[in-house]
Amino acid sequence: MKVQKSNIELTKDFWEAHEQTLFDQKTIAAVLCINYKTLEMHRWKEIGIKYIRIGRHILYRKIDVIKYIDDHMVSFEESLQEEESLNDNNKTGRSIAKT
Repeated sequence: MKVQKSNIELTKDFWEAHEQTLFDQKTIAAVLCINYKTLEMHRWKEIGIKYIRIGRHILYRKIDVIKYIDDHMVSFEESLQEEESLNDNNKTGRSIAKT
């Protein structure tokens, strides 16, 4: 009987691995704190993290996951600017859609 690793163990394995190491979607979902079905949806919509398909297997390179995380980093300054913009639009009665 194969014992499944916890999300904490999967995440630890990810961060300790070499940047070219390949990981399955369960590990990447644990690292990103999302459901693996979200990764499946992203692949279907052709968005998200670059991946490798080998037969029926989907694999992600650590370096691509880190790039994805870095690309989605929000700085405190950007967060304040967005909040101020929303407040300004609320004062004028206009609303803006987030993308």
